[in-house]
Amino acid sequence: MNFKEKEEIDIDFSMKKIKEIIEKLENGEQNLKESLDLFKKGMKLCNACEEELKKANLEVEYFEKEN
Repeated sequence: MNFKEKEEIDIDFSMKKIKEIIEKLENGEQNLKESLDLFKKGMKLCNACEEELKKANLEVEYFEKEN
């Protein structure tokens, strides 16, 4: 994941990719290295999504306090 992807993450696209990764891991057809690589990619996507959701939550809280 490069800087731009991290900066402008598309939550819906990322969630779709996470679901695909989970399905690949569950089918068990990958070797250990491939599984670890998929796991790392999935965790990066999860962490990026979590950060975006935290930012959105802070925005909502800010606007709720203003009104």
